[in-house]
Amino acid sequence: MKEGYVYDYGEFGLEGGVIEGREKRFLAYCRLDGGEEVVAHCVNPGSMKGVLEDLPQRVWLSRVDSAKAKLKWRLEIVESKDGVGVGVHTTLANRLVESALNQGLIPELSGYDVLRREVKYGVSSRIDFLLERGGDRVYVEVKSVTMCRGKEHGDYGLMAEFPDGKTSRGLRHLEELWSVTQDGFRGVVLYVVQRGDCGCVGIAGDIDRDFEEGMRKYGEKKIDSCPLEVLCYGCEVGVDGIRWGKRLPLILSSKD
Repeated sequence: MKEGYVYDYGEFGLEGGVIEGREKRFLAYCRLDGGEEVVAHCVNPGSMKGVLEDLPQRVWLSRVDSAKAKLKWRLEIVESKDGVGVGVHTTLANRLVESALNQGLIPELSGYDVLRREVKYGVSSRIDFLLERGGDRVYVEVKSVTMCRGKEHGDYGLMAEFPDGKTSRGLRHLEELWSVTQDGFRGVVLYVVQRGDCGCVGIAGDIDRDFEEGMRKYGEKKIDSCPLEVLCYGCEVGVDGIRWGKRLPLILSSKD
């Protein structure tokens, strides 16, 4: 991997083009720079609000190196109207976090001896990462953030927002994460902003009021309980790869 990166796009790199349409959320109809028309797999199942705005739009695709794959291209980056790369491969967020953990780029989660992935916990969930040191445990749930609707917040500038659609699954994760804090362990929600133009993260209560209330409820408990911890980090997304960025503040109200 290139120095300073938490992810690179491999030997073959990316192919540029434009996206002309999206169907069933998982199909992206693109035209490569050389003129070839292709259908790419869009890994992002969300609405992609604040990302896909005025089609056709500049994008970058990777080749899928698998004989079993039905689609031979994958949508990786969408370029915003301001020329900022937005990483839309949402499942990549976990790989970015793992790489950042291994490189010591998340000081709040450093010093643990064991890192395990996809460990069962709660009623019916799997935690993205379980960090352990002796009897200490940290349960880390990763959320990929791509949406920016042009909102600004004071000196922080543009705000990235989560979620871009209703997420009952996300609310369940908050509930089950909070439950582990009652057993004396740390529970962490880690928002990974896959774009480099935002200076803070907000919760899109107009899209999912229940999730916003859940963030307040489980993140602000004070009496006889431990609140969830929330970490937000930005990324610089480019055709050469993805760099881990700085920690960003979470904005839960206009007073923050």
